Amino acid sequence: MKILRYSFYRFYHFMKSVGNTDVAEYYAFILMSVLISLNAFSLISIVYIVSDVKISIGQGSKLLTVSFFFGLLILFYLFFIRESKHLEIIKKYEKETTKKKIIGNAIVISYILISVGLLALCFYFMIQRNKGLL
Repeated sequence: MKILRYSFYRFYHFMKSVGNTDVAEYYAFILMSVLISLNAFSLISIVYIVSDVKISIGQGSKLLTVSFFFGLLILFYLFFIRESKHLEIIKKYEKETTKKKIIGNAIVISYILISVGLLALCFYFMIQRNKGLL
């Protein structure tokens, strides 16, 4: 849980620094939900690429995907926003050193780039597998 709280703070701080000061806490938990959903989809794609398990793209899987995403949104809202919990988190981490801020920002940006890059790589390998080249 400590990692999630610190991640929320870093995403919050990142959203504030790009100009979303008024709604940074909402953008932070939404961005976290999107990235974790992308990671889950990448994991499912890796299973498809490595094994012969077919991924169903019917209505059931779409409903499951949307339910997972909204479940994360609700969960993160309850953990970080409800009853102004984000203010406690911000207060706890706002006194970190400049070095820790730089490292935290580098980690946040790296996580975003790795998540998107991994998804793109999974798409590429899925295309290759569907063409019979893998």
